[in-house]
Amino acid sequence: MLTDVGTRPPVEYGRPVSPPSNGEAEYMPEPLARPHESEICEWVESLRDDASRRRDEDASFREWDTWENQWWGKQMWPEGLPSWKAPVNINEMKMVLLSELSDLTDSKLRVFVQKSTENGDRDQMVEDAIQAFWARDFIDHTLMLAALDAIKFPCGFLRTLWNPTADKGRGAIEVRVVPPKNVYPDPDAPDETAMQYLIIQDDMDLVEIRRLWPDQGFRVKPDSRYKLSDGAKGAGTGGVNYKGPLYAAGYGVGLEGYSKPRACVLTCFVKDPTIEDRLVDQGWNADGTKKIERIRSYKYPNGRLIQMSNGVVLYDNPNPYPDWTLTRICLDPSPNQFWPKTSIVGAVVPNYQAANKLDSAVLENALRLNGGKIVMDANAGLDPGKMSNIPGEVWMKNPSATVSILYPPQMPPDMINAGERLRTMTTQKGLGHNPSRSGMAGAGNVAADLVETEISQSMGLTRLRGRMLFVSVQRLSEQIFARMAQFYTVSRSMPRINMDGFSTVQWTPLDPAQRDAYSVHVDPASFQVRSKTMLQRLYLTLAKLGKIPNKQLLQMLEIPNADAVYEQWQKETALVAMSKGHLQQNG
Repeated sequence: MLTDVGTRPPVEYGRPVSPPSNGEAEYMPEPLARPHESEICEWVESLRDDASRRRDEDASFREWDTWENQWWGKQMWPEGLPSWKAPVNINEMKMVLLSELSDLTDSKLRVFVQKSTENGDRDQMVEDAIQAFWARDFIDHTLMLAALDAIKFPCGFLRTLWNPTADKGRGAIEVRVVPPKNVYPDPDAPDETAMQYLIIQDDMDLVEIRRLWPDQGFRVKPDSRYKLSDGAKGAGTGGVNYKGPLYAAGYGVGLEGYSKPRACVLTCFVKDPTIEDRLVDQGWNADGTKKIERIRSYKYPNGRLIQMSNGVVLYDNPNPYPDWTLTRICLDPSPNQFWPKTSIVGAVVPNYQAANKLDSAVLENALRLNGGKIVMDANAGLDPGKMSNIPGEVWMKNPSATVSILYPPQMPPDMINAGERLRTMTTQKGLGHNPSRSGMAGAGNVAADLVETEISQSMGLTRLRGRMLFVSVQRLSEQIFARMAQFYTVSRSMPRINMDGFSTVQWTPLDPAQRDAYSVHVDPASFQVRSKTMLQRLYLTLAKLGKIPNKQLLQMLEIPNADAVYEQWQKETALVAMSKGHLQQNG
């Protein structure tokens, strides 16, 4: 089965190539000529370059590095600051947004899979398989990393791929984070549905390229960006010529001078409208001859997939997936824009920078008040080079000479706390985090209900972002199911981690003709952002009203070993009932 990255594409031109068995360093595979290969590579690169140029022209894109630096606490102060400058850098934004990230992704996936039958029955096996994969492969963690990108940058991205070499050769589904800068969408498309093409860039080791595409990967030359300069050769680990697995396999010829040979792989999905004629057998005519009909159809019904690297076409065939493998995460509503003009970080960075500069000014004023400028007559008889601000130091001056110290004026009281006030306002108004949500309920005995009300009011923006994230999780779940239905073609046991430990999901392959009959739905309630305390109160109230079974209540409250706790409760309840019955019978 043909797949994306992690594939062995069929040999369309030339002969198949296999690694040498004798490890001879002189062995190099014969070039596999492909018609119009250079034209295909130039075309894909031109699409990437145009998308890159159009994105670079946007002023907001040039701020991405600034937002990244600010996230890591690197304040963008001018270089060459004098020694007396005090660049204060309080990175409150990161702590607040990490809390936001926790609230957004602190959910347990609940998915429903329905088959289009007369009764519309749910498919428990598929539901269990998706949730088992989600838990075993730590997809919630991967989702968190992509959501973090969506906080720092305009969008975050995930790819859902099939790797046929993973899981001891059985193949496995992989969900990977894609750096936003490596995504090149059609610049004329307002959203994903309107894209005519999409390009994803990966910088890969040459070892990996040749392993994933063994029929064409050996023709890929390393990228010159990773070549050693003359001054770097032999200088530390970065200056050591590459002597890794490629040499051991006999493919190291021509790699001298590279610290670690790498190359850029471009994966291009494109809506190719090419139409082809096909001869289709339609049975028999009345006169006993074959009935052959010519049918015109799209050559690439799911789009065309091209993968190339350094002038070599690694793969060019119909897209084997029903989609383009990419899930976009955007936490800021921006209709008709693939790239929003800012990010959550970008929207508040200027305020936090200004707050830090205000605090720096206060600190500078305090330091200058502690050591003013000395003004003295030229005939004072004092050597400025020997004067210091050591407490108790005695200066001997000439009679009649004047020596004085000038101090800067003190800051107005309102200026002293201006930085903190700006920082607090940005945190509460810009990010929606009040002191109660941060665990600081205020002075005195504050009623718990009031604190919960304040927390609920502050989570309006978070709930909005949660609804945006839910859409991405829905699409991601659909892609995971599509990969399972397509590539899980043999029965397999899938371990499942739950509250009580481990269990096993037995996967049975789905009928290919029935794949479209399944629909995947993520429970919206599983990604509604509420505080833990509020949710627990809600669950307990519903349980008292008889709306939630006791066993399910224990699971929703995330009680460890919920099943065992419920069984023990049932036993104790039964014993109590038996004792009451015995007492009633005996008066």
